[in-house]
Amino acid sequence: MKSRMTNEQAKQLLVLMTQLWWKYTIPDGTLQLWKNELEGCDYEIAERALHALADETNEWPSFAQYRRHYRAKTPHPENLNRLPAPKASKETAMQHLAEMRAILRN
Repeated sequence: MKSRMTNEQAKQLLVLMTQLWWKYTIPDGTLQLWKNELEGCDYEIAERALHALADETNEWPSFAQYRRHYRAKTPHPENLNRLPAPKASKETAMQHLAEMRAILRN
């Protein structure tokens, strides 16, 4: 389960954002919106998302861009312990395809 960041952590990430996208002067109201957005997130995941976003764009990010990167960096519990599916031989795969085609024809 993710933990929400503290007020201080959100401020640290805002400072990081102003360093990553230093060309932009952001109005106080917009910074407050960003602080509110960040406070609902996990600090470490948010920090990784911002760094990944900085690699992608030199422009101050939109909320949608940030959220996309945040979701991509968020681990999903159902995938943590999943083993890769075993690979079937070519013959087995061809047999399964033939069976599926037969089922679809009926």
